[in-house]
Amino acid sequence: MIAAFLLVAVPPMFFAAYFSAKLLSDYFDRNVHQWLSETANFVVLQVDELMGDAERSAAVLAEKLRQSPNADLGPDVALMSSLGVDVVAVYDEKNKVLYSSVPLEGLTPLPNENVQSLFEVTSEGRSQLAAGAIHAFTSNNDTRRLFVGSWLNDTFVSASKAISSLEFEIFLNIDGQFVPVLLNRNARRIVPPNPEIIQALNTAQEPVHYDLNSETIYRAVYAGLKSANGRLVGIVFVGFTKSESLFDQLGRWHLFSGIFLLGTAISIVAGLLMSGLLVKPLKALTEGVRSVSAGDFKKRVPVSGGAEVEELATSFNTMAAELERLRTIEAELRAREKLLALGEAAVVIAHEVRNPLGIIKTSSELVRTRANLNPDEKRVMGYIIEEVDRIERLVRSFLDFAKPRPPAMTPIQLKQIVERIADVVAPEFSRHNIKFQILDESSSCEILGDADQIYQVCLNLILNSMDALNGSGAIEARIRKMREEIVLGIKDDGPGVPSEIAQQIFNPFFTTKAKGIGLGLAKVQSVMNAHGGRVVYSAAEGGGAQFDLIFPQTESA
Repeated sequence: MIAAFLLVAVPPMFFAAYFSAKLLSDYFDRNVHQWLSETANFVVLQVDELMGDAERSAAVLAEKLRQSPNADLGPDVALMSSLGVDVVAVYDEKNKVLYSSVPLEGLTPLPNENVQSLFEVTSEGRSQLAAGAIHAFTSNNDTRRLFVGSWLNDTFVSASKAISSLEFEIFLNIDGQFVPVLLNRNARRIVPPNPEIIQALNTAQEPVHYDLNSETIYRAVYAGLKSANGRLVGIVFVGFTKSESLFDQLGRWHLFSGIFLLGTAISIVAGLLMSGLLVKPLKALTEGVRSVSAGDFKKRVPVSGGAEVEELATSFNTMAAELERLRTIEAELRAREKLLALGEAAVVIAHEVRNPLGIIKTSSELVRTRANLNPDEKRVMGYIIEEVDRIERLVRSFLDFAKPRPPAMTPIQLKQIVERIADVVAPEFSRHNIKFQILDESSSCEILGDADQIYQVCLNLILNSMDALNGSGAIEARIRKMREEIVLGIKDDGPGVPSEIAQQIFNPFFTTKAKGIGLGLAKVQSVMNAHGGRVVYSAAEGGGAQFDLIFPQTESA
């Protein structure tokens, strides 16, 4: 009976295990194909973003050259280089190079109209692929064309190459031959596109999948990079490395042994477990790539699914963190650029406006005191003097924000500053029926800071809370220690800040007040940065707004 059972049970279980493993393998393959296609689309999307950035940079620089043909491009080129631009060139109507930030021997194509596209650039005897834009403009009645571009090289795919199991390469079309440009460290694994793939990419809009019979490359996709006229100028290769077969990953002998000993029930359970081990992590990776492609660099995926899939998940999280860090650096560079421009504008305003304002104010006061004016005329002169004073305060606010005074750092206690503000503003609290409370949970710790600047920052936030309450309410100032930092939180129970504008409240000149100029919170952020700290807004529990001033803790604290 035992022999009969074995003859009847073992062959069906064997074939059932084989076909179950094959089904899982096919499902795994489909998910790998989808993930590789999403990754290739992400690389193409990065190229599109580079072309869009180049178009905006070219438009700004062309406008400057149109107004000032002999302007020095050095500072602008240096700033663009820090933001990822590699080459800036100016051509005349005869395609003669008037200016180039790098040695430039050729540029193809060179259209006469504004266009953003992929260009074949020859520099120092080497052809490279660049994502860029051409912007035509007129200067002194002469037609000029400005080219701005970024290389598609190792730096371009540095964040994506954090996934060590993926192989990346970009092939450049040079006289019909597609030549690799990234000099990949594992170039022996890269399979150049064959004529069949090239022909498919000339007409296809989506990546082309290709099965490779190689010991190292398991699956690969090719995505086309096309110029503005539709010519295939480059091909992106994305391949997935694999060191062992899928059946080995599934634990073939363990699975067969389990089916042999426990039968169909155990085989179903094992199949479900292996499906969850492989398919779900790959689905999570696919969703992660989609989120990052859509611009959500905070997306992270769980690290699970076996050694190789876990390596992919870890590398993906590293890539996403690097992209998030690069976006933060880019935002900081743009903010510094805005502040620099504001500082230059403030100096010009102070120079050009203050002296005439002083003359207007002095003349108006002289006329009002010495001339024989009727009451209506005196009232008009008073309006003039008031408006001059208002403009002077506006100019002073510009200067204070754009050219801040360096803080005089001394040990101070935040509680003493808040208590001083409470004494000064106490009549207003009483008049508006506002309850103000100070909570010190830091054991009177000290920070290093400029007492006057910290006082002005706290006063601005408390006055903003009073304006938000618009009547009776409560304001709380809470001082606490948080790891190696001291936090002063100012919270009110007003309506809070609408979520759609919460990301803009620290931008210079952004305000929702009818008579505001939008420099209050921007000044708060500037002072906190100068003190090595930061300011963070969050919605208070139960409604209202909360601003946390976070200072580094002194050694004595």
